[in-house]
Amino acid sequence: MSGTIHKEGMSTPQRSVYIISDLHIGGRYPEPNEPGQRGFRINTRVDALTRFVRTLGARRAEGLDVELVINGDFLDFLAEEVRPGTFVPFIADPGDALRVLGVIVEQDKSLFDELRAFVGRGGRLTLLLGNHDVELALPHVRAEFLRLLGADASPARISFLYDGEAYAIGDALIEHGNRYDGFNTVDHGALREVRSLQSRGQPIPPDFAFPPPAGSQLVSSVMNEIKRQYRFVDLLKPETEAVLPILLVLEPGYGNKILTVGRLKREAEKHKPAQPAMPRHRGDLSAVEGTDGASPLTLAEMLTAAMPADAAREFLTNLPATSTGGELSAIDDVRFAGGLLRLWASGMTQELEQRLPKLLTALRALQKDRSFERSVETQPEYLKAATELVRGGYRFVIFGHTHLPKAVDLGRGRMYLNSGTWADTMRVPSALLDAEGPEAMAMLRDFLSDLAANRIASYVEFNPHYVRLDVRGSRVERALLCNPEEEPI
Repeated sequence: MSGTIHKEGMSTPQRSVYIISDLHIGGRYPEPNEPGQRGFRINTRVDALTRFVRTLGARRAEGLDVELVINGDFLDFLAEEVRPGTFVPFIADPGDALRVLGVIVEQDKSLFDELRAFVGRGGRLTLLLGNHDVELALPHVRAEFLRLLGADASPARISFLYDGEAYAIGDALIEHGNRYDGFNTVDHGALREVRSLQSRGQPIPPDFAFPPPAGSQLVSSVMNEIKRQYRFVDLLKPETEAVLPILLVLEPGYGNKILTVGRLKREAEKHKPAQPAMPRHRGDLSAVEGTDGASPLTLAEMLTAAMPADAAREFLTNLPATSTGGELSAIDDVRFAGGLLRLWASGMTQELEQRLPKLLTALRALQKDRSFERSVETQPEYLKAATELVRGGYRFVIFGHTHLPKAVDLGRGRMYLNSGTWADTMRVPSALLDAEGPEAMAMLRDFLSDLAANRIASYVEFNPHYVRLDVRGSRVERALLCNPEEEPI
């Protein structure tokens, strides 16, 4: 198997635990009049996931002790409209949340039928809350969801950790990982108060309302609107501020929307861990507790965080619609307000050509990025958290959340693993980044043409992974990071 992490003997394990995360089940499928498109989804391969669960069920039927852990972001409430044309960062009304849950389940009924069959065969199912499926913690929603998965017939076989608690199996620790991401930290204290009131049928007073994470606000108010036109926007990895310069070239009219990013990011920075693996505020406070007068990040500050400072300066210098100070207020200058699609349609080739070098500058800033290397974690907050957690006696720390599979050696037989995602991802083509001169510009034109027309299938990658733990007694004998598309389960 690929990604062998640790071995201590090769005897048959007493128990096999399969950990997956970031399934992102949800979002509209393409309509019949949208052939070749992807609808509003980031997971277009539920069929592969369903086969995976079926295989685990077959192993259980053979008498093996099998547990499936879904480590957060199982469902994607943020990808579903609470009302036609309306996305919200958190569906507070349990009736609305139940209705959206029904839509999600009905769209991919075969998966949920297979999960129920897995539990019915005696398989163990453990769920952890993520940041795209916070609504599952609400009492009525949670009860219905567990019923759909078979808890009514086999309550002892299903567990759900929804209160910020990590899951320990022997000397392995499992958690989604959003706790260490200021953008997506969940205020479990406030969520608990909402749950308490809803469990009694009481209304939620305004000052008891749950403040959704800044990342959820970003998705619902910025990313989803952009995604209506550019389907790649939530697929492109690495998921950093590098998407901002690309969007500014593709669609400068989004400047006002990007201002929201600056405000939310400033808020999120207040809630980065004060020290590794330790939240800055009690109760995992969310990233939106008030601005206290802090100004939003400027475009210059966001770009510098996304790329080397000299590349950011070059990008700003070559973007005429940007003011001298790098602020976003001038982005809507009429000369640069036309989106890429409109430039193509109107034949404004000169305008388009002026943008190409700017975009190439932004893309080349990603050229040396090591985000896709499995043995390297380029986001230090997760590596620092894992390093701190193994000091508490754990040998293996397993996160999800980042969508990038990892197996990082922490020394002395200890490992940090990330189970990646079963959703689609996308990266800038390496051939484009390596090309020079006229060849690079020609390839960039083709790439932009495909992005503008949402012809992104050839750039999209499906790279599912899972972490498998072989457990004997209270000790993990072996841990593996595996790709089910490349090897038998």
